[in-house]
Amino acid sequence: MSHFKSYRSVDQIAHLSRSISTLKQSLEQQITQDFHLTFPQPPPNQVNILHESCYVLDVLGDEARDRLIQWYCNLQLKEYRNVFRGNEEAGGLDNISRRYAWLRRILGQYDEEHAGIFLGHWRVSEALVKAFCETTRDDYRGILARSGKSLDVKLLLSALQQSLEFEYYLEKRFSQAVSLPGALS
Repeated sequence: MSHFKSYRSVDQIAHLSRSISTLKQSLEQQITQDFHLTFPQPPPNQVNILHESCYVLDVLGDEARDRLIQWYCNLQLKEYRNVFRGNEEAGGLDNISRRYAWLRRILGQYDEEHAGIFLGHWRVSEALVKAFCETTRDDYRGILARSGKSLDVKLLLSALQQSLEFEYYLEKRFSQAVSLPGALS
């Protein structure tokens, strides 16, 4: 339809444009509903159907794809956000290793159960990690702001060391998945 933008004043083109838009919305709604009905534990007979529907979303455009990825990340992080709220006991600096262990578990679950559903170039695991890191950053900003001068320096250094180790793990995991254009293998 992008080739016919200048002809939208023609009734047939305008009608066709509306029909295509309606069809795209309908397809996205159907696919989204399929995902909502089958997750968090899609049955094996649905995995291929969901994978094929990702190709359709890919054709529908970046916005449709991004909405599904955001929904998936929010679904996967829902429990995390409930357990590790910054104001709860589990959300403190002393439990940072539990946060990272939680993400490792979720990434393992993604690799085993969900990676085959999403298209590789969507980089869903990276989006999941990014959402995790943003949530964790916001939690720790609040914790550090509330602790003020009463912050235990040893605890802060330990949390920093664990965070650096976790960053190294993520760098190692995702640097293998990224191939630069023109890079020699």
